[in-house]
Order: sequence, then C-alpha cells, then structure tokens
Amino acid sequence: MGAFSGKSKLKIYKGGAKVKRAYLGAANIYSSGNVVTYVVDSGITYMEEAEEGASVLAPASFTPAKSGWSFAGWREDTAANGDVLDSKQMGDQPMVLYAVFKQYITLSYDGN
Repeated sequence: MGAFSGKSKLKIYKGGAKVKRAYLGAANIYSSGNVVTYVVDSGITYMEEAEEGASVLAPASFTPAKSGWSFAGWREDTAANGDVLDSKQMGDQPMVLYAVFKQYITLSYDGN
C-alpha cells in the first residue's frame, strides 16, 4: 500500500488501485475525494466525509444558519448567479458547496 499527498489531498493506493475507503478499527477512513467543504459565511466553514454516491445537501454535523436570514440551499459557485442545487451526490473528488440564504424585507410606501 502506498500514499500520495499533494496540495493537502491524500490519496491512498494499493497496487495501482485507489483506496476510497478503509477502516481503522471501527472508524471509516476516507480518501480526500470523499470530503465536502461547506462554506456557510465568511470565515465559517465545515468539512464532512461522505460516501461516494450519497447526497451532500444535508450535512450531518451542523445546521446552516445566519442571524436574520433563512437558509435556502447550496450552490457550487461563489458568484451567486447559479441556481440552488436540487440534488448533488458525492463523487470521487473533493467538493466545495456555498450556502445560500434569503431575507424577506417589508417595505411601506408613504405617498406624501
């Protein structure tokens, strides 16, 4: 068994095959391809491991929240011009998802 580490991505190989998941005692150990980074707000990120093929839109270790805002979902871009994802499954590459929040504002008009 060998390992490759480059730019914080750890890949483990046995022979020529990439090891996607292994066990250390009773704990699952994942190759970096199974890591999702959730960016909730500026300076607030979480990382979780996910099984390949599993949905990544419902994090298990936290609930996205921002004071005064409602969580609307996740997107894959930082420009905020993409759609909120309806579905997204873990592949064999690390991924980053960005939280989308919405806020309803009530405006009153004074005709004077």
